[in-house]
Amino acid sequence: MHLMQAQKGLGYEPVLCSIRDLDTAENPLEIKARRNDLVVRSLPMRRGYSLNGAIALNQIAFDESTDIVHSHGYKSDILLGSVPTARQRLPFIRTLHGWTSTSWRSRIWFYEWLDIIFLRRAEAIVKVTRECFRRIRYLALKGKKVFCVENGICELELDANVMANEDRSFRRFFEDAFVIGTIGRLSHEKGIEFLIQSMIDLKTCNNNLKLVVLGDGEDKAKLTSMIYKEALDDKILLAGYRNNATDYLPFFDLFVLPSLTEGLPITILEAMQAERPIVATRVGGIPEVLGNGRYGVLVEPGNSKALADAVLDVRRNPNMACERAKEARKLALTRYSSDRMAKEYQRVYEYVLGETN
Repeated sequence: MHLMQAQKGLGYEPVLCSIRDLDTAENPLEIKARRNDLVVRSLPMRRGYSLNGAIALNQIAFDESTDIVHSHGYKSDILLGSVPTARQRLPFIRTLHGWTSTSWRSRIWFYEWLDIIFLRRAEAIVKVTRECFRRIRYLALKGKKVFCVENGICELELDANVMANEDRSFRRFFEDAFVIGTIGRLSHEKGIEFLIQSMIDLKTCNNNLKLVVLGDGEDKAKLTSMIYKEALDDKILLAGYRNNATDYLPFFDLFVLPSLTEGLPITILEAMQAERPIVATRVGGIPEVLGNGRYGVLVEPGNSKALADAVLDVRRNPNMACERAKEARKLALTRYSSDRMAKEYQRVYEYVLGETN
């Protein structure tokens, strides 16, 4: 959505085509997009692959007089890539934000390999970090143009009164504590279990540390069990999903991203803009964004002891952490701005349209 907002400033007329389950009402992305005066077309589909859905997606783009289709996920890649050539009316490009599967046994892993196969139909491929994703080497990219366009975000307008709408128990959790916060799905690849384990390691070191997790997902029951088993329910709060999760960043004393796999996560850029000290894992484009440790503390993924040590380092050296956070904010507002991103994508579009016309 940050990209679409910036594109409007360049004179584009972007249309968001949102693919959602048949039994799902308007999702948060659609709601937020409409609030920002963006054009939204919803495409309800059953789960899994649907040739009719693939053709419908292509038809929506055609009906909207679209010049180019820009895909940002494996499902739309597969749908667009599988449309019969005779029905594929428009050129499309694909941005690789990173694959999320960490096990070849998972269904997502299978979909990601289908993604790789169907990427061959794209006119151009965009990666969001200079260092290519590990599995991109398997792509059949002969004759394909690969660009690098780093993610960017609009300047944040944070709601300072967000806590006023929360209940007393939620607000009390933040009182008189050093609050560690994270935002993300409760799923294995996000590494939340290692962050919780780090709190178990830290419980004897500093009773003033608390962890707030904003997000929901399939691992909620497992993580809840971990918390209660260690009697840490007064120190760790699984607060659930928030549409406006970014607004809570100023209330975190430290932002931690413990992911096992990432591309270039938007949450890191948001935490940088919000001037929060950051601890994150050394995966995907995160080391590059954090200047290999200049703008935040980096640890190896899946290592709860390293996470605990990094949290203590920030806690014990607040001045250094604040200096890193200030420099990170400056970087986020320049190198990782949505305006810069939109202009770079404009060059990609011009290349593709020049090649296909």
